[in-house]
Amino acid sequence: MNVQEANRRQLEIWKRTIAYELGMMAPKSVPACNEFLQRLERFEKQVEEKEQMAETWIR
Repeated sequence: MNVQEANRRQLEIWKRTIAYELGMMAPKSVPACNEFLQRLERFEKQVEEKEQMAETWIR
């Protein structure tokens, strides 16, 4: 497994985890969940950018 695949798998795990957490705890911790989602979205953007750079280097 390469780095991009590992990052994608981790991202999917985090997405499922936060979806569960939102369902269970959102009424009590909306700000914390929103902050985590923002960090997750930034990480996803970084993963996508690195994948695009890797594709450019391969060509």
